[in-house]
Amino acid sequence: MRKQTFLPLFLCLFFSLSAFSQSSDYIVQVAAFETQVSIKDYFKGLSGIYYVKDHNDIHKYLISGFADEAAASATAQQATALGYNARVIDMGRIRNACSLACGMAPKMDPSKIQSIFFDFDRSTLRTESKRQLDQLYTILSNNPNYNAELNAHTDAKGSFEYNEALSTRRANAAKKYLESKGISSNRLRVSTFGEKAPIAKNELEDGRDTAEGRQYNRRVELKVVKTDGQLAQVVEDINVPAPLRQQ
Repeated sequence: MRKQTFLPLFLCLFFSLSAFSQSSDYIVQVAAFETQVSIKDYFKGLSGIYYVKDHNDIHKYLISGFADEAAASATAQQATALGYNARVIDMGRIRNACSLACGMAPKMDPSKIQSIFFDFDRSTLRTESKRQLDQLYTILSNNPNYNAELNAHTDAKGSFEYNEALSTRRANAAKKYLESKGISSNRLRVSTFGEKAPIAKNELEDGRDTAEGRQYNRRVELKVVKTDGQLAQVVEDINVPAPLRQQ
């Protein structure tokens, strides 16, 4: 999955969109999808749309080149009237946030592993997830007094019962992968939470969906625990950007 998942979200968004914002501080995001769609076939009645895929593998469709916020808002209203989910992105605000955070963003510790994340409604391990589990396997193999906890979660899309089952499938996918490499099942503790313990917002305060927040929630959190009950500090904390953080 993650190219730079644990960097602050606004930094990733800034670098993803900056190429489209040279003439204005405002961009209209017309839609965001889990899978890519055809601009020509899908966005009837709109023109000048650009495509980007962000750090969470979300496919976003953008319009740029506005003289000011009013012009961007007018286009967003037009897109909304046509039935699209549109919003104005203030690139100036994102640049200011970047300038404040660039010197303060925590750096990932290369000696640590990261928890793993999943595509929407999927329990298949991503390539990056397998790399993290390979590192976990190495740690467990080299430390027989270490055990692993696999805590599985979902976003809030779907029914409560469905998400309980989905989190179980995600936990089992990670567990089976480690077992296939030779880790005994009695060293792997599985806990499933469904949608009950989000670390990021599934929707914003105004009720709008946030695909970025939901991606953080589609996860199996990894923990490594010593046989004496002490937590081994070998897993990087999940750093959810403040605007998306679940309170």
